[in-house]
Amino acid sequence: MRLTRQMGQRMGVSTHGMRSSDATRTLTSVSGASSDGGVSRLIPRPADADTRNSDACQEEPPVFAHRTYRVSASADSRTIRPRYGLRAAGIALFVTLMTALLINPASLTAQTVPQSGTVFESTLRESNQRTAEVSTDELQQVLRDGSAIVFDSRPHMEYSVSHIPGALNVAPKPGVPMSQYVSDVADIGRFVPDQAMPIVLYCDGPFCGKSKRLGEELLDAGYTNVRRYQLGAPTWRALVGVMQIELDGVRYVRDGDRTAVFVDARPGQDFAGATLSGSRSIPLEDVSAAKDDGRLPMEDHNTRIVVFGSDTEQARAVATALAKNAFHNVAFFDGSLEDLVAELGETKVVAGH
Repeated sequence: MRLTRQMGQRMGVSTHGMRSSDATRTLTSVSGASSDGGVSRLIPRPADADTRNSDACQEEPPVFAHRTYRVSASADSRTIRPRYGLRAAGIALFVTLMTALLINPASLTAQTVPQSGTVFESTLRESNQRTAEVSTDELQQVLRDGSAIVFDSRPHMEYSVSHIPGALNVAPKPGVPMSQYVSDVADIGRFVPDQAMPIVLYCDGPFCGKSKRLGEELLDAGYTNVRRYQLGAPTWRALVGVMQIELDGVRYVRDGDRTAVFVDARPGQDFAGATLSGSRSIPLEDVSAAKDDGRLPMEDHNTRIVVFGSDTEQARAVATALAKNAFHNVAFFDGSLEDLVAELGETKVVAGH
């Protein structure tokens, strides 16, 4: 009732002596209900009000119960309106967004760059590049059908330790600092005498500039069909899995990486006869069992694993199976155990010795 009297005083309506319900009806009839459900009606000021006093237009509008309404004063009238403030704007924005989402969910992503169906079909989609990109799927197809020559744009030792199977590597451009490394275009000419022949380059992934620099130099030299797998070796390793190691890379790993695991992919009886020193027997049928019996480094799936066998196909099959079991740093040797031992200058040893 006290609140009702205060509202009546502010509205210029006397509710003295009225019951609460009567006072409420009186105030309601005076103020009226607006079409939007709030109270919004002009109430005439008393006839003797001094309209010459400019302060009447600038005094702080009185606030009703719990800031539900606001009253603005002018020279001729007072207006009572709902005090919605920022809450109403926020609600309106929320309703608009939800309506748009229900009608057209794609509208919220209309400004994003369209992406291909799978991660294997994706590229970086970089702008302002002189050479186009290929996806992982496209690079796999190129390697299967030989429709382009693939070059690893990294230095020789990095290539030798781990590269995409089937890729070639050439000498560095003379006189260039390592921070700006780029392969020698003249050396590429030995493999690609026809400058219209398709070429695909790759290096160390999205933040590596080696294949971009080489691509631009090839274009400047007159080559007309140059593309890049800019996702590079890291993405290939993550999506496809298996890499290839060269003899120089095997030497590098044998000399410098004491955590590396060497896997003999041959059948168990062949391994028992003689093998490379320090290697472990994991034929294809044992890959799953090797995860539980200590032959594989289950607490560090980034451990370097080098696989060799009686031939390239046998080694690659086991390397692929290991990669499919979430080992991220697997490479196979392109050759036989006999080739490996002979080139390393080592002798085969009896397993366990």
